[in-house]
Amino acid sequence: MLMAFLLAAALPVSTPVPGALGRVDAWIRDADAAAKAGKTSDAAANLWRAAEAADHDLRDYPRAVELYDRLVLEYPAARLSRGAALRRDAVVRATAGGSEPFARLERVRAEFSKLDRGDARAEVRAIVKEYPSFAIADEALLWLGDRAAEAGDPEEAGESYRELLQRFPESAHAAHAWAGLGRAAFAEKDWAAAEDAFSRIAGTSVAGADIVSRKEVEMVRRHRTRAERLGWVLGFLAIAGVAAVATVDPRRLRAAVRASWGRELLYAGPVFVLLVVVAPHDGRGSIAALAALGVAFLWAALVWADAARPAFARPALRAASTVAGTLTGMALVYVVLYALDLLIAVERLIGEA
Repeated sequence: MLMAFLLAAALPVSTPVPGALGRVDAWIRDADAAAKAGKTSDAAANLWRAAEAADHDLRDYPRAVELYDRLVLEYPAARLSRGAALRRDAVVRATAGGSEPFARLERVRAEFSKLDRGDARAEVRAIVKEYPSFAIADEALLWLGDRAAEAGDPEEAGESYRELLQRFPESAHAAHAWAGLGRAAFAEKDWAAAEDAFSRIAGTSVAGADIVSRKEVEMVRRHRTRAERLGWVLGFLAIAGVAAVATVDPRRLRAAVRASWGRELLYAGPVFVLLVVVAPHDGRGSIAALAALGVAFLWAALVWADAARPAFARPALRAASTVAGTLTGMALVYVVLYALDLLIAVERLIGEA
């Protein structure tokens, strides 16, 4: 009770829209007049306006259902008839155990853009807790999961989706909940949980579920492969870094650093800057990152070449170090591409080629 009181105090008071009752009555009169004049399209439109006002402005659900039903029965061929039938059935189902939880949920959804996000989500959580038999509690839980995902909280989103699936395994929203759970797990890089959730979409009754499930599972597997490959690449870079440090002669390092600034190879820096300037605006950040990496790697390679221990002047060791340096450069590019989410685009280009 205390929580309900605090939430009610946090949310603005919702009252019927001023003049809504008068507009409902006026639209009904207009509908009757249009019907007498034989203007069925105008009559149906005015009934729709009256029903919408009773539904969303007055929150007078019995009257809204009555008006939706009248539109369906009197004007079955009207363009608005199907929408009226769907909304009537939804309201009847949602208010089966009482209109209070539905009215509170509708209020939050209608005024969400004006409310504090945390207060709005807390109110919907309170509705689900206070009314365990709420006819559309599954829909409320889906709403909670979606809003938490939008707020960048995959853990809370996952909890709402899991509760929906545990309490309402046969819900019409099960496919959406599995998809949301998969996205939440994906955001946390829990590849196994994401693949499992996406695979379960196929067992739902939503049209095209098999196709969606297969595509999402393939997407997760590709990302998992990239992440596993990244682990190997980072391991190689760690070994290469340790080896580079271990093979440097400390007595030659300072002179090598000074000499590196006069190398012609570093003149490639301005070329990289020019590439960034002429690059398209959308991809400029990625080009800049790759350019900075290229300049840094070239500088480090020059320093190492001059500061390496004398033994590396031998042809065999020099060739081995060249191969190792090339592989290190490729590994660094891979890491940058992964960090910038460019691997997918590169893989597509390779695939199309």
